[in-house]
Amino acid sequence: MRESSVTPGTEDATDGRSVRAERTRRRVVDALLTLNDEGHIRPTARDIADRAGVSVRSLYVHFQDLDALMLAAARRHRDRVEALAPPLVTDGPLAARLAALVTRRVAVLEVGAGVHRAARLAEPTSPAIQRSLAAGRRLVRGDVTAALAPELGARPAVEADGLTSAAEVVTSHATWEHLRVHRGLDVDGAAAMLLAMLATLVEGWPAGQPLPATTEAR
Repeated sequence: MRESSVTPGTEDATDGRSVRAERTRRRVVDALLTLNDEGHIRPTARDIADRAGVSVRSLYVHFQDLDALMLAAARRHRDRVEALAPPLVTDGPLAARLAALVTRRVAVLEVGAGVHRAARLAEPTSPAIQRSLAAGRRLVRGDVTAALAPELGARPAVEADGLTSAAEVVTSHATWEHLRVHRGLDVDGAAAMLLAMLATLVEGWPAGQPLPATTEAR
């Protein structure tokens, strides 16, 4: 029988290094997310390394650059938001569906405010972050489309597209930031405003008028 070229204990050592490397990566990603959550939307590599308890050199061993780190953080953030977001309601009265949509969006918007601001800063120069934000916008559109399926299905395609896009704007990070930061509303007050705007929008969206079709950003 031919002897294995693997020295006894080598596999265990390799597995141990892999576990430690993954643990370090998670600490670095968690550190960036925590800093963003605290309002530090443009932390330096030193800031992140210090919060994670690693050296700057170690940070760059595990991530090619800050862009790669931000992308990993965006993916982790999406996972944690999905775990927190309550389900949509896609059947029943419009009022119940709108309330569930607002509750879901508020959970995402409130938890992810700092991370989203940081991503927007990096978006102009980072194709990876652009793709990540575009994916997030598609998820929002999917939620809106599912929640308002009866109302959208009763309208011509162009009208339905315009209503969907308008509902996306109402439930966007930009609207939430305006209400929470610039208008100074608390979470309940801002949520009530979103619900009122959505109800007014859906019930009052013009019928039979030509509206411009929208194109999704790539």
